[in-house]
Amino acid sequence: MEDKKGKRFNTGKPMHSLITPFFEKQVAKVLTNGWGKYDDPDGNIKLTDNRPLSNWRNGMSWMTVIDSLKRHLNAIQSPEDYDEESNLLHASHLATNALILLEYYHIYPEGDDRPRNPIHNKRIALDIDGVLADFSNYFTKYCLKKGLYVSEEESYIHLHWNFPYKWSEAWKEIKQDRDFWLNMPVIEQNKNLNFEPLCYVTAREVDTEITMEWLEKNKFPCSPVFTTNAKSKVKTLKEQKVDIFIDDSYDNFNELTNHNIFTYLMSQPYNTKYKVGHRRINSITDLFNFNMKNYEV
Repeated sequence: MEDKKGKRFNTGKPMHSLITPFFEKQVAKVLTNGWGKYDDPDGNIKLTDNRPLSNWRNGMSWMTVIDSLKRHLNAIQSPEDYDEESNLLHASHLATNALILLEYYHIYPEGDDRPRNPIHNKRIALDIDGVLADFSNYFTKYCLKKGLYVSEEESYIHLHWNFPYKWSEAWKEIKQDRDFWLNMPVIEQNKNLNFEPLCYVTAREVDTEITMEWLEKNKFPCSPVFTTNAKSKVKTLKEQKVDIFIDDSYDNFNELTNHNIFTYLMSQPYNTKYKVGHRRINSITDLFNFNMKNYEV
């Protein structure tokens, strides 16, 4: 007779057996210590009584928990093992604070008072070509494909914005080509904006409607588009009360900076030779994830 056994279908479910008794006990010790310190300092509440929620479960500032967590972490790094007040391991306090913070995601989200990156509140405007659209690479490949006065050996447009002399005729033809503008690829690292730009300000020689169609086609936020020339960018950006502008042209960068418009220079092969310090970024997400390595050229 076949020996039948019970079944459990636990694949993909949390494995509580991975939590060790020692770990649980250390956290319980810290919580018990906290109960005596905050909830029952006089020792009048009996275990059989209807006990109130633990102090931490009433909710508190997330930063208060984080501060406590960091103090215990710093003590461990000092190095110091035991908390003088509770005589429990700093590591136990560290783990408990981390678990309280984790629980707050579930029971006390309104206590989240972590400082937000103030740049999220800024009025940010963007250039198009060289910031969102991969103009220089695409222009070179487009010229090669069309056989417009260019060879592989001459495709050094990536080094600067000043086109080779013989490309002037090609440019006259291409800038009237609607397909050229609408099929221009996106710069991959800037594909997914993590904010809503105030507006786009571009000096590209094409109707604004085509730029808007390209933005919508590539799923960029449908913010207002201003088509101007390089010199008029200053006027437009000031009228829109822009706090931060991002451009790939070093000439524009200088012009805007000289008119007190804070500008970041988007790194491109044709502008890496210029030293602009912390005002250089390699991707738009650098604005929200500050890392000094992003500014090294």
